Amino acid sequence: MVIPPASASGRFRLIRAILTVSLCLFLLWVANPWHYYFLNDDFLAIPRVANGQFIYGDLMRPVSDLTLWMDHFLWQKDPAGYHVTNLLIHLVNSILIFLLSREFVVRFGNEGQHVIMKPWLASLLFLLYSSHGEPLFWIIGRGGSLGTLFCLVSCICLLRRDRSHWYPVICLASFLLGLLTYESVWVFPLIATWLVLAAPGQPAGAETPGGLEKGRRAGSAGFLLAGIAGLFVLYLLFRRWETGAFAGAYELRDLASGKPGRLFYNYNTLLARCMLPPMADGKWFAGSYLFLLALLTAALLLVSKRRKAGRLCLILAVGLLLALLPAIGLGIDTHTTESERFIYLPSVFWVLLLVEGLSVLITRPAIFLRVCVLVILANGFGLWRTSLSYRFAGEVVQSSLSCIDAGGPGETAGVDSSILYARGLPSQYEGALIFRRGFEDAVHWMLPGYGRYAIRILSRTTLHERRDELTCEESDPVRGLRSMHAVNLNRVPPGAGKPQGEYLVDLGDTSFSFEPGKDQMICWTDSSILRFGR
Repeated sequence: MVIPPASASGRFRLIRAILTVSLCLFLLWVANPWHYYFLNDDFLAIPRVANGQFIYGDLMRPVSDLTLWMDHFLWQKDPAGYHVTNLLIHLVNSILIFLLSREFVVRFGNEGQHVIMKPWLASLLFLLYSSHGEPLFWIIGRGGSLGTLFCLVSCICLLRRDRSHWYPVICLASFLLGLLTYESVWVFPLIATWLVLAAPGQPAGAETPGGLEKGRRAGSAGFLLAGIAGLFVLYLLFRRWETGAFAGAYELRDLASGKPGRLFYNYNTLLARCMLPPMADGKWFAGSYLFLLALLTAALLLVSKRRKAGRLCLILAVGLLLALLPAIGLGIDTHTTESERFIYLPSVFWVLLLVEGLSVLITRPAIFLRVCVLVILANGFGLWRTSLSYRFAGEVVQSSLSCIDAGGPGETAGVDSSILYARGLPSQYEGALIFRRGFEDAVHWMLPGYGRYAIRILSRTTLHERRDELTCEESDPVRGLRSMHAVNLNRVPPGAGKPQGEYLVDLGDTSFSFEPGKDQMICWTDSSILRFGR
């Protein structure tokens, strides 16, 4: 175990203060709420919640939706306020990581400065962990981080259940709030059972009570687990009554297919992405994952020879494997940052396991501290790289909406036949979802003047290259775009079935009717957004 000498305590406090302040400032720079915008499902969820609809289809996340409602009440259509909330949730989770890690360290008999060092390093690593991009930078992604917050509170109170009668009450209340926040919390009954079985009773160093007191504590743990299980069953019954299903079709996507091979693949990709950043080359990713698994297996075998440290590593490793189960029917992208909200809760156990494992393998405090700081800085760099993708995605959304708004609705905007066409609609950039969904809702919510326009999406595209800026160029509906080689518009003489003044637009892969004076079209290219029509 790494236990710094008492003579180094003063210097350690100074280092701890400097690093904590520096890394928190770095996070505030990376996650500056004023650098991000609304994306994708934000345009579906926020207007829906603003209208008081907290249950949608077979989804039931009223607590998460309530935070969106409060943000809308305070900030309306200013995205910065929503991102402030995401940042605050992540900061609170990092503090809870410190408390949870300290609970484990105290319970397993470590003394001295080590009670602070490992929880402090785990908290900073979680704060800047590179796979936290989606829950931090995407407004709707807060479901994963907010659910984790309630799960962390429940875990801490579960471990402290013998110290006050209030802790079991808070544990159950927090679990209920988590159930009403995000489906990742469904795994807490399994995690709670494992923690009770693996770490029963008072922490090491506490007075050893008599057999009667031990029996009472065991009974209280049993009652608490029964309460957690009963609360989960009541929640599922209420969900079935309210939505018509115990679970949503989205969560059961691959579970319902009955293909064990697919579930095995999903589970391994989730575990791999919890430990590794995304990689463009699938072979490199698979090779890195297998190599890391071999290293972890060897490290666990080595650590197992040390009784207390090996026991804690085993507890955290099983917690990690359990925490991945709720997303097994969904999987995760190994090439981009998409779906990182699914591994936000599992990353809690991975971060704790990583710091604990390093503390056992590296016995010299100074070296242990340096290695952990390097790991934290490497993850901070990865989080910064991820933030650039989300910033750019937000810029694309802003440029697109500004382009649509450039000319404003025409005099015929109230005519039902007016159509806004979108060609080459950008869907995502390196995992940051742009308009895979929600383009129609974005136009109608952000630009009320287009409320009666029908939206027609002609094609979508994935942005593969970052540009410094996206410009909006107004072009003549016939001559301008032809000269720019973006599309080809052919004037069709009016005839039978062709209204006066209507164009037949030929885009090579799509043909459609376009009526000047009413309809509009947006065409996204690699470096610009083109608008024509009306």
